[in-house]
Amino acid sequence: MRSFSVSLNAVSRTLCTIAGISAVVAAAPVAAQQSLDNFTFHGSVTTGYGKSDGLGVFGVSKEGTFDYRAIALQFGYKFDSNDRVVVQLLHRGLGTSPLKSVMPELYPVYAFYEKKAKGFTFKAGRNPLPRGIYNEVRFIGTLLPLFRQQMYQETLENIDGLVVSRSFDLGGNWGFDANVFGGEFDIKYSIPTATTPIVGSVRAKNSLGTQLWLRTPIKGLRFGAFGDRFETQPVGKAPKSPPQFMKLVSVDGDFSKFFARGEFQNLSAGAGVKKSSYTNWYAQGGIKPSDKWTLLTEYNQAKSLLHPTPLPDIELNLQNDIAIAVNYTQSANVRYKLELHKADGYSFDSAVPTLVAPTKAPFVMTPAPRSKAYYGILSIAVAF
Repeated sequence: MRSFSVSLNAVSRTLCTIAGISAVVAAAPVAAQQSLDNFTFHGSVTTGYGKSDGLGVFGVSKEGTFDYRAIALQFGYKFDSNDRVVVQLLHRGLGTSPLKSVMPELYPVYAFYEKKAKGFTFKAGRNPLPRGIYNEVRFIGTLLPLFRQQMYQETLENIDGLVVSRSFDLGGNWGFDANVFGGEFDIKYSIPTATTPIVGSVRAKNSLGTQLWLRTPIKGLRFGAFGDRFETQPVGKAPKSPPQFMKLVSVDGDFSKFFARGEFQNLSAGAGVKKSSYTNWYAQGGIKPSDKWTLLTEYNQAKSLLHPTPLPDIELNLQNDIAIAVNYTQSANVRYKLELHKADGYSFDSAVPTLVAPTKAPFVMTPAPRSKAYYGILSIAVAF
């Protein structure tokens, strides 16, 4: 048998080590439980079937598609009541839309650190862009009356930078919510032409803007204004772009038995004869016969100012979209939607004639005959 001697100090160190390990092991379940309590997980799944009678519209084709969905998974961790981090992953199914070529299969649409201090909220990182009524909830299908809010398109969902927010009590049941932001974001686009849609993405830099909301004493009624100045990053040897300005105004009325809302947006760049402009707006209204059922209608319109050099400018009515829809809300976390649309104009997934070239004086471009399509979407939205 091996013999050895053990000093009193060695025994003391061993006992202290065992006691320390025992304390850690005993505290581990408490720490683990506290860590789990600080962790949050939420998700939203919206999936549907869409079919058109002819031309493709926003990914809905004549053949029909089940590849129409928005899946958002949000992970959060609270350090305390004033500090947290949030990451939200997004997967989009866009059917046959040309925009699929510039949309990742899965990507972090949000990833930010949030700090609350002295009435202010600071968000740093990839933040939801505070813009209009629906932008910050555009992927939560249970909060949307239609599958997608058409005016917002598939872009400007976030901003890489800083967002500072604060709410103010103005007295007399009036309130004011202010957001100021700065940073960069991507602009994804699909421009209709007579041959094939032009699809791409550009980086907007030096963005500085605000979103303001005025809450009224009438419960459910508020007014909003959004403004942003930014520059697009030059591609290759292209010259630096002139500053671009985006403006949006909102009226949002949501009451117990009915709702009515609308928004108008303008994007402009340049000045004088070189000025470009894109405008779109929508009006939406509906009734709530019961807590479960909602009936609504919506009208969308988009226009663009074109410069067919050397011919005179022309404003082209890109698209009108009329929708009627019915929603059935099974619970706060489950919503079914059936919507029917009529779209006419030039913004389709496949090429359609847009302008007719002049053949005689006064040599002015004229719009081509408008194309049209009827399409429908049946969808279910689940939040958890």
